[in-house]
Amino acid sequence: MTLEDHIDGPNAQLESAQLRELEVEGKNFDGANMRDADLTGASFIRCSFIGADLTGANLTKTNMTASLLRNVKLAGAKLDETNLERCILEGANFKKATLESVIFKEAKLKGATFEDSSLSEILFDRARLPDVDFSQAALSEVFFHSSELSGANLRGHDFSTLSFVDIHFHETQLENSNFSWARFHQCRFTNAKLKGAKFVSANGPETSFLHCDLREADFSQAWMLGADFRGCQIEGMKAVGAKLKGANISGLKLDEGDFSEADLSEAKSGDEIPDCEKRIQQASPGIASASPSAATNAGGGGCAVLVMSILSSALCACFFLAS
Repeated sequence: MTLEDHIDGPNAQLESAQLRELEVEGKNFDGANMRDADLTGASFIRCSFIGADLTGANLTKTNMTASLLRNVKLAGAKLDETNLERCILEGANFKKATLESVIFKEAKLKGATFEDSSLSEILFDRARLPDVDFSQAALSEVFFHSSELSGANLRGHDFSTLSFVDIHFHETQLENSNFSWARFHQCRFTNAKLKGAKFVSANGPETSFLHCDLREADFSQAWMLGADFRGCQIEGMKAVGAKLKGANISGLKLDEGDFSEADLSEAKSGDEIPDCEKRIQQASPGIASASPSAATNAGGGGCAVLVMSILSSALCACFFLAS
């Protein structure tokens, strides 16, 4: 019986096993005990590790492409140059693990925890990370590209100078996180918790912050041209010298924050003059001022009411002159 035959099958007892440079494919390790096992340089392509215990295991340069690792225990494990591309890691436990140069391309990590872990030079490319817990984790050069972070816990983390491309932060917990000098391209924050977060000198044209908690957040000197802040809480928010040209600030009470020296030119506040009134003002500026309240009526009806009001005012003027 070969070693491959010996280790195949659920609940295998492989604690402290030496499995360096082992190459297997499509094997079943569900529920296996692989605590402190050495998997350095091994290849486990399309294998199943559901509920397996790899606590303290060494996965340096281990290739686990397309493997099923749901609810796997990797607490205290060492992952260095580990390939987890297309792996299903839902509910995986990386608590106090050390991860360096790990690839999570197209990985599914819903509900996984990286609590108290160390992550360096990590790539989350098109990864799904809803409800992932990064609390107390040390992040260094962690890159998120085209990934989902809905409900993830990233409170208090330092993302300064990093780049985010096509990321959706839905209900993400980002209180007191630091995004200073970060770059955002095609990113969306919806219902995100960003109280006390720093976006100092961040660059994020057309970034969306819909219905986010931005209380006490700092956007000083940030470049957020065309950004969307509708429905946000902004009590105590700072945007000193921020570039907010063309931003949508509809419904915001700017006096609740500090927008001194901010560029709010062409910003959309919800009080714009309808096009029909602009045209009438250009044609007859004196008459158009007869009924300013008509401009607030919604839709095409607003234009109709405005025109009727102007005509009525004009007729009254003619009747007065005739008399």
